[in-house]
Amino acid sequence: MGEIKNRISDFLSAGKEEAVTAVIESDAFPEVVKDIADVAVTEGTASVVGGVLGVLAPRVYGAYLGYKEARFERHVLKALEEMKSRLDEIDQRLSALPEEERVRFQTEYSNWLLDSIYDEKQESKIPYYIQGFVSMMDKDTTDDTMLIFMDTLNQLTTLDIRVLGIYGFNDDDVYKVMNDFNVDNDELNTSKEKLVRFGLLLRKNDLQRDENLDGIAEYLTKIDKESKKTKPSTVRLPSIKKISNSKSYKISSLGWKYLRRLGMTQF
Repeated sequence: MGEIKNRISDFLSAGKEEAVTAVIESDAFPEVVKDIADVAVTEGTASVVGGVLGVLAPRVYGAYLGYKEARFERHVLKALEEMKSRLDEIDQRLSALPEEERVRFQTEYSNWLLDSIYDEKQESKIPYYIQGFVSMMDKDTTDDTMLIFMDTLNQLTTLDIRVLGIYGFNDDDVYKVMNDFNVDNDELNTSKEKLVRFGLLLRKNDLQRDENLDGIAEYLTKIDKESKKTKPSTVRLPSIKKISNSKSYKISSLGWKYLRRLGMTQF
């Protein structure tokens, strides 16, 4: 038991030793944490995983009471399970980062992850947080991109994510999603419109309308230019496509990026 305590303690900085002891000695000490202790990881990876582990101690988040406290603990345990299965990948990604970026993921970004997990209402979304957090472990990730990812994910539901995935050319389809979530077309369209507001989907009608307006603007510009010439050339009116009465959507470049971060597309 002493060896296990020492190995788990390696996950945390010296300032968190008391929190680790509280976790180890508590009845709620989960089996998943014991499993994590059996995996050899580098100091950088241990720092990220340990930061999540530390909040299991009641003294660390003692102010969070009642329902949210219990929900937060379940979410943290789920996050630890996801991290445990990806320790090698986390290690490799952190090791490849410059020192400044690596420290940011071990400290500030890990805290943001915990903030998001605390506010999350759907436990089934926790794997998406971990997948996205790990996939963003690269030198191009900025504070803004990390915050936008976390904030957006927090406001999406599992239904929204599945609907977005339909447009990512995965194996999912509309009818399967409707059956799994017991929703009708109106509810599905509400989810699509929500994804449009987040910039993850685009309305094809809007795109066609913009294309028509661009064509007209270009036509008027040419007319004005030719009208100033002594011998103006004929300017042909561009083809204006009819706007469909039905709503259809396509995924945006941001939507593609989001799906890749969530590991939901091979493209």
